[in-house]
Amino acid sequence: MTLTTQTYSKDNGIMVLEFETSDSTSSIQKGINANNLKWNIYTPPSVDASEVIMDVIPLTDNKVTVVVRNVPSNYGTLVLRVENDTASDDEVDVTIKDYDEYKASSAKATTSSSSSSDNEVLKYVDFYVTAQSGNLKYKKVENLSREKFALKIFNEELTFQKGQITRLNDAITKLQSSITEDTATLEQLQREAQYLVGSELDKRQDDIDDVQDGINNREKKIA
Repeated sequence: MTLTTQTYSKDNGIMVLEFETSDSTSSIQKGINANNLKWNIYTPPSVDASEVIMDVIPLTDNKVTVVVRNVPSNYGTLVLRVENDTASDDEVDVTIKDYDEYKASSAKATTSSSSSSDNEVLKYVDFYVTAQSGNLKYKKVENLSREKFALKIFNEELTFQKGQITRLNDAITKLQSSITEDTATLEQLQREAQYLVGSELDKRQDDIDDVQDGINNREKKIA
């Protein structure tokens, strides 16, 4: 998990934290299932924890936004603990043991129990948010309901994705234009190669290969 942006609105005490996740247990590149994440927030003694409200808003794929309300300007340090309950193959033991091995492992159980906690994999991560952090941005945030806040974020994401589509379509148009020009050059080189021999033919063939490689690379970029 990565805490990508931190925003605090002093006017109304709203803090917005944006996270990105990556599921290393999956065979494909995707974010962690939001249902497998448990969130807790801890405040210093100077802050009334009962007043602090946290809304977790899962977004598209690997993004999660956390909205924390009623955060006083003197909050000091907030700690967000995120626990991951995603099942991992590393935790599954499918080895078959015989009875002698079972008895031997049972005998060692009492001596190894004390050290097992040292080897235990932590399933949570703590994020510390402080006013002194250079990553914290100060900006006015609207006091919206959870639903309207989620809709606002989705609309911003949608606008960004539409912009990406427009940018990539423009890039495809330029690449296709380059391919058209290179194709004409390739045809000319192939016609000229029919009347060449020896080293001149070899050089012309190298030029043909270079132009063809350029076309292939552009087609890969388009894909």
